[in-house]
Amino acid sequence: MRTLLPLTFCFVVASTLLLTTESTQRIVQKELPDPAKFPRAGATCQRRLILAPWVGTPVANTPGKFHCVFGMTICDDVRLEVKSEERESGTGMCKDFWDRHAVFANREICCDPGASNARCDKPVSWFGDTSGCKSLPKDPVITVSGGTATLYICGQPVFYHADKSLLDPLFEQAYRAALRDHLADRIRGKICCDGFDEAVRTGKPCNPKDDVDCDGVRNRDDVAENNMPDIDFFDKPDPAAVDFYPADYFPPATKPKASECDCRWELAKGELDCNPVQTGQHSYRMTWRCPSNGREVVLTNHAPATSPCEE
Repeated sequence: MRTLLPLTFCFVVASTLLLTTESTQRIVQKELPDPAKFPRAGATCQRRLILAPWVGTPVANTPGKFHCVFGMTICDDVRLEVKSEERESGTGMCKDFWDRHAVFANREICCDPGASNARCDKPVSWFGDTSGCKSLPKDPVITVSGGTATLYICGQPVFYHADKSLLDPLFEQAYRAALRDHLADRIRGKICCDGFDEAVRTGKPCNPKDDVDCDGVRNRDDVAENNMPDIDFFDKPDPAAVDFYPADYFPPATKPKASECDCRWELAKGELDCNPVQTGQHSYRMTWRCPSNGREVVLTNHAPATSPCEE
């Protein structure tokens, strides 16, 4: 028995290690992962995972060359890895890998089994395309009184910000302008109050008086770090790929229909093109993507060449 005990112990340890190794699945692929296949977790998601991607540069077999490696752990403890062909060393060698790292870093995804409808925030009709709106589309309204700024959408107060500095006329003017630009970038256009008013009456898909963008966070708590409302009609998977939309001289941004995607649309790319010779029109090209099926819609707005434009 004294001889068998160490053997038995080694067998148990080896079996345990083998089981641990097999329980972690590893997926190796050639292409960098598509952000559309890993949409952000929606309000109804129960099992959430914050992604923590990494990038490495192991030495290749050829002297002076390297590989770029991207990896991250996804749902069910599955390790996803991508390895490039050999590359020459130098600045920007793995730029495409680091760009994708920036897209996924700290993104919260949903790991509910089979819950494809819970893997994203639901779209809301009042922030979408206004072409079918029966009532006249409206702009958000900002009021400031007694040191408190209030934002109204479709006649309902959805955001408050109290600050004694707002009693200063110059500070009030600056805050109004900053809030107006913030909303122009987040909402991109006018609002159709048909669906908004119906949602207030029925509470479906949410009551916008309490949660104007139906993201599961009450309006009073849905505040960005800059004391602005964290209201979103869409997501930006890669903010660096979206140029600022100059609403001062461009018309309200053309938006896809909320009904054409079962998730909130993503603005994958926004490209401002200023005509340098002032002979044509300035343009802003938007690539919208539905995260649930990867479908893309490209829409373009134009502004007169006489308008100021800075890229």
